[in-house]
Amino acid sequence: MKEYILSIAGIVLLSSVVTVIAPGGQTGKFIRGMTRLLCLLVFLAPLASLAEGKWEFASADIAADESYLVSCEALCERSESLAIGNYLSAEYGVEAAAEVDCDANSAFSVKNIRVIVEDFGINPPEKHIDIIARIKSGLENRYRCEVEVA
Repeated sequence: MKEYILSIAGIVLLSSVVTVIAPGGQTGKFIRGMTRLLCLLVFLAPLASLAEGKWEFASADIAADESYLVSCEALCERSESLAIGNYLSAEYGVEAAAEVDCDANSAFSVKNIRVIVEDFGINPPEKHIDIIARIKSGLENRYRCEVEVA
């Protein structure tokens, strides 16, 4: 494909140079007509090889950029950890640190959450009874993954 593009660029450049230096009159018209014909032949050259069955489309090898995926995974884990900490503070009134493991697939889905409750805060007696189980249940429903609360 590279050779084809270079040949097109070359014939167009040659054609423009010939057009500039060609004499006027019938000879100039003939020379300009021949350069146009050459341009047309170069443009249509792949069709001849396609008709003969020699044209093959090469498949491209697409590789994932692993270092980029790892850095995106780290950013996802950091932002989800902060979001979970804010969610637990707002919803349950507890101060907690969250460790999140993300999967570096196309959606960067969360695959594991570990929550360490640092301060339970002051809760009314009826709300404090089973707060760890409620945190675990709430995060499992929200993220659909394994949750460990300590």
